[in-house]
Amino acid sequence: MKQAPPDRTLLRQFHLPAGVSVAEMGFGSGVLAAHHHPDPRICLVTRGTMHERRSCAGMVRRAGSATFLHAGEWHCEQFDESGASAMAIDFTPAWFAAHSGSATRMRTDFREMPAVSAIAWRLHRQLQRPDDYITLDIEGLALELTAELLRHERAERTAPGWLLDVRDRLHDEPARRVTIAKLAGQCGRPAPQLARSFRQHFGKSIAKYLRELRIEAAATLLRSGEMPISRIAIVTGFSDQSHLTRHFRRERGVTPDVFRALGR
Repeated sequence: MKQAPPDRTLLRQFHLPAGVSVAEMGFGSGVLAAHHHPDPRICLVTRGTMHERRSCAGMVRRAGSATFLHAGEWHCEQFDESGASAMAIDFTPAWFAAHSGSATRMRTDFREMPAVSAIAWRLHRQLQRPDDYITLDIEGLALELTAELLRHERAERTAPGWLLDVRDRLHDEPARRVTIAKLAGQCGRPAPQLARSFRQHFGKSIAKYLRELRIEAAATLLRSGEMPISRIAIVTGFSDQSHLTRHFRRERGVTPDVFRALGR
């Protein structure tokens, strides 16, 4: 039997004349039939769980996870009895063109780009607490998102293979203790060259990149189970719970326990 579409409620919205629209919607139980959007979009789940399917694959998305949709990309979503909410950030083609980029080659799954989820989460937090500076804040965060998307797209095209191998090694085992000297030895390059090249192509230091990966790994565990936060801190590479809490709040704007509660 065909499932009914979910009830939808507009929770908040904001428009930038420069070409960015933000809207958060609440969804009840049901299925959104296959559909697409006219502009490129980042979608951040802000509460609960949603099941998304595209032509390539299906995925379960929980609070705090963000993905990218190309203009015209078909997808459908299903929501369980507890419902969910999600924030859509739509970019006009003119926005990307004005910032020397294109959305046509963007990767569509940003589970391996934690900075995108973190920036989108900060934008959501700002949208919840509007003030006289909200236009500047939203525009600044939209620019940060754009820069992050374009930086990763360009890195995929321009970074040398040995540097992409180093990046992939960090993704494979983000909790492992590493040093620049050890990574440099593994890729056969001098440590100064590795540090300089990594920042040049990925826009941040190896330490910051690895910390973002660990925070995303912690967010995944917070969303998906009941593991104690103190244990999550250890298995994701932080020294203890307070160490995780400090960096998590800095990146996501909330503490790990609040983040976990929002995902339920």
